[in-house]
Amino acid sequence: VTILADKNEIVSGNNTSLWDGRDIYGNRVIDGNYKYLIQLKDGAGNLSNSVEGTIKIDSNRPVLYVATSTPVYSNGIYEFYPENVLFTITAYDDFSGIAQKNIIVNGVSNQVLGDTFTLTTPGINKIQVIAIDNAGNKNQYTRNNIYIENVPGVTTLNISEPKKID
Repeated sequence: VTILADKNEIVSGNNTSLWDGRDIYGNRVIDGNYKYLIQLKDGAGNLSNSVEGTIKIDSNRPVLYVATSTPVYSNGIYEFYPENVLFTITAYDDFSGIAQKNIIVNGVSNQVLGDTFTLTTPGINKIQVIAIDNAGNKNQYTRNNIYIENVPGVTTLNISEPKKID
């Protein structure tokens, strides 16, 4: 039990007490559900009815997995894809749940509503995937230098000057 205010510390009117998520020894509490009880006593010693509630503590980042198809070629710096790249995004948080998933492509943010996202921008791309749980904890995945060709192949035919053959 942690007592946030006692005796004559609080004057009548609207008051706020904050709990820092620490036990009576100053240690952070582990993630979980914590019950609180509020009861007031007036100057004459009369107790109010108690009010109970639950606080959920979640300090862990959500789990985030990002998968793509295998690039056609990678030189250790760039990953080359001939066309669009499909990203499969899996994010979960068993305790508070996932609030949102965002993908940032070349600095432009898009909220991901499902579990997949298709990158279609030709050229060199940078992506960041961010998962945010309902407690506000974030996890991030960044991938640089994704090169998408996305241009139809071109065949070149060179024809020399005609020559007479005997």
